[in-house]
Amino acid sequence: MRYCPAESLSDECRILNTNYLNLNGGRAADRIDHAIHIITNMSQFEGWRKVEDGAVDAAVTTWIDRSIILGKAQLTNFYSANPAMVFSGIVACATDARFPFPIFLLFPNPHHTDDAPDLEVPSAAITALGGQRCTGLTRDVTRLFDVGPGSDMYETDIHFQANMHMKVILPSTLV
Repeated sequence: MRYCPAESLSDECRILNTNYLNLNGGRAADRIDHAIHIITNMSQFEGWRKVEDGAVDAAVTTWIDRSIILGKAQLTNFYSANPAMVFSGIVACATDARFPFPIFLLFPNPHHTDDAPDLEVPSAAITALGGQRCTGLTRDVTRLFDVGPGSDMYETDIHFQANMHMKVILPSTLV
């Protein structure tokens, strides 16, 4: 993979991520024109039109971290520097369909009933805002929504939290 760090990255960030990429098989391109991936922290940078034209992929530094953690290059379109993509780089999973997603307050589903758990609305919102949603706990998950202590699932989540590099989110932390 040939990459080029954007000028908008700090020197420290550029050096750190260049080292990560080189240690994992990447090669620095001498110019943006020769890069396949641009590593950036902004949606507009030198060469950003090449991304719009589809000539090159751009991703934030989180893409590097997740690719290394998971042992394979992730799709860059889920690691956008566009500030409108607030869930960019996030793979969400709910351990219980009853989890009170705060997004319900913004986009209530009039067809929802208590006996028909509704994950469509928060799933659509997460996806529309740059993230991904998994139906089960996998290595890809970065945010795990759990209803709270007291269940075997919660204890399992907490046990594997550090190894999986994910954050466990409880309803009480969203208020």
